[in-house]
Amino acid sequence: MLHKNLLAPAVLVLSLVQGTAALAEELSTSYLVGTWSFQGKENCRVAGAEHVQFKENGTFEYGGHGRVDSVGFWHVVENRLDLHLVTSPHRLDDTLLGYKGQYGYANLPVFAFDIESDAFDAVVEHEGEIRKRTTYRCP
Repeated sequence: MLHKNLLAPAVLVLSLVQGTAALAEELSTSYLVGTWSFQGKENCRVAGAEHVQFKENGTFEYGGHGRVDSVGFWHVVENRLDLHLVTSPHRLDDTLLGYKGQYGYANLPVFAFDIESDAFDAVVEHEGEIRKRTTYRCP
């Protein structure tokens, strides 16, 4: 009798978990197209806020403070966003004057998880460090 009493709640919990998982978003081209903020949804309209815009043609722009700092191409492979970008260290840090006018290429894999309709968490490896950021869809 104890088995039957535990079985019903276990089946209910399992069906709820499966139902929730089915509602989770997946990283895809159609999901990503648009503008995203790294500083919270409330900063989508704030001048100078850091953002990235993914375009339908597979290109993107990254920037903040009213300027574009990096441009490149993107595509999705499972729940990984693969970025191919061109940027200048001077664009990311104005004090690096020796790099002004010099641009370099980088490939940056971004691993996405906890994907919701208007936000996802992203993990990237940058300069030997693992960094996690939450990214928010701008209206």
